[in-house]
Amino acid sequence: TNFYAEQGGQECDTGSLVLSDMSAEFTVENVEVSNGYVLHTGFLKFGSIKVGDSVEAQYDVQRRLPIRNNHSATHVLNHALRQVLRDEQPDQKGSLVAPDRLRFDFSCKNAIKPEEIREIEAICNKAVLDNLTVYAKEVPLSEAREIQGLRAVFGEVYPDPVRVVSIGADIDAILKNPKSPEWETYSIEFCGGTHVGRTSDIAAFAITEESSISKGVRRIIAVTGEEARQAQLLQRSLASEVKRLHALSGAELDSEIKRLDKILATAAISVYEKHLLRSEFDEIRKKVAEADKAAKALAAKQAMDQVQQTIEQNPGQDVFVVQLPVAGKVMAQVSTYVKGLKNKAVYFIAVDGPRVAHQCVVGKPLVQRGLKANEWAKCVSDIVGGKNGGKEESAQGSGVDVSKVDEAIKAAEEFVKTHLN
Repeated sequence: TNFYAEQGGQECDTGSLVLSDMSAEFTVENVEVSNGYVLHTGFLKFGSIKVGDSVEAQYDVQRRLPIRNNHSATHVLNHALRQVLRDEQPDQKGSLVAPDRLRFDFSCKNAIKPEEIREIEAICNKAVLDNLTVYAKEVPLSEAREIQGLRAVFGEVYPDPVRVVSIGADIDAILKNPKSPEWETYSIEFCGGTHVGRTSDIAAFAITEESSISKGVRRIIAVTGEEARQAQLLQRSLASEVKRLHALSGAELDSEIKRLDKILATAAISVYEKHLLRSEFDEIRKKVAEADKAAKALAAKQAMDQVQQTIEQNPGQDVFVVQLPVAGKVMAQVSTYVKGLKNKAVYFIAVDGPRVAHQCVVGKPLVQRGLKANEWAKCVSDIVGGKNGGKEESAQGSGVDVSKVDEAIKAAEEFVKTHLN
């Protein structure tokens, strides 16, 4: 059969078995080796097929092409890892070669630095640009094992003869001098999978994920061809969006930061490029957070100064209704300040996004004169909606109708006139 059966990490071919007279077609969904046989499993699309019929095996070329690209790229990646992580002496621990991606597991005790990811990716893309010839040949196992720098999966049982795949070095030349240290600089592996004719067929290479999957084992997921080009286009688009943040401000900037944060977290782009984008993005977010913190601190100080000045400038007045420019912690600070005065009553209201934050503190002498904080807060809540609660000397609420803040302030002032004796 010309169908590739699933083995060595490479997914199988799919396609059709067609009768020579086109009267029947069997759709092949899976191909695997079992007890010396190559099993083609699937379903009969039309017609009938019986033992002895002659069929033409037609694998799906459009599916095999990206698998072929990804398998050759896996060999290139394996070689790049050995160059960059030389001290780790990485060994293959598993792999997957699919149409849309490749996955490579390898031994490595330490986390891989972003700069190392960049170097690994650069070596792989250089191999693509160098348009290296990919050689494949069956070689007696004893001779193949003598090749300097040859890679094989530990514990794997290989046939004799074994198929050797070399990227960039002619196998006949290798076999003439198998112990030459020169072969260490090439990707040479035992492999029965499908491969490109030249590395330029891979088109592009991008590492989209790198992680630890168990103690001492790390995993790289990468894409090639069209998927790699799409990753590059997405990266450029995101880079433009991150740079655009520098020109935004206020609510629009906050909204874009939240949106881009989610996109960057899941974007299938180069790990190293994502690292650069995330660094720039985090720096922008940090500056925004610092500016926001400073603005809130200034607004809180202004709010506190506003309350203090209002009270100090009106020493003969016992009750005040104040609209604050901000809510949050400053309301607790104002509340503590007013409680310390003991003989004053202050109602402070602030718009807090889509809600209305309001709180009041009433000194005991004023409670005795009929002004109770919990009743005062209910009066405001009846206008701005939401919930309220508290006791005679302190109460608070959270309203839902910011359009009625002015009406609520007037109501709070009127409440004092009718309840304070």
